[in-house]
Amino acid sequence: MPRRIKSSITWGKLAKELKVSLTFIKTHRKKKGGPGDSKDLDLWRSYITQVEALRPSGRNVLVHETKISDVPVFEVKDYTTKDIINLKAKLTEEQARVEEYKRLLKEIELKKETEDLVPGSLAKEVIAGVLVPLKRNLSKMGRTIGPQANPQDPALAEQAINNHVTHIFRGISSGKDIMKND
Repeated sequence: MPRRIKSSITWGKLAKELKVSLTFIKTHRKKKGGPGDSKDLDLWRSYITQVEALRPSGRNVLVHETKISDVPVFEVKDYTTKDIINLKAKLTEEQARVEEYKRLLKEIELKKETEDLVPGSLAKEVIAGVLVPLKRNLSKMGRTIGPQANPQDPALAEQAINNHVTHIFRGISSGKDIMKND
């Protein structure tokens, strides 16, 4: 049969018997799953053992409450100053790792965006490979098709074609619309 303290015992004497503060008793009386208004010494001891909330000064305690079948279960973990320093160091390392991953992700995204771009030197080489022969052929066009364009005056036709080709080249180099009449 559980040992009971007389119901006339005060909360202060119960706290003294349990070696906890009166504040602890008042706080935990109100908690769901706590002993409530009972002054049963064994019930309180069982509760205190479960909570393991006796906190001598200088201890860093993490109390984690979980529920098993609507009954709160408390896990207590003591952290020394060294533990806290190590946890902070791990946190800092993880934060640095997260930042590094964010940087790598941005780098990959940028690389993906620029992957489709052609380097400038290659673009110039390709454009020159197309435009140089085009310019050469356009420059010869007046002489080649002038006699066909105007058999009675091939020189006039050649000059007209060459003038228009020159106009095209100026338009290309200036970026103006070459088909407009000046």
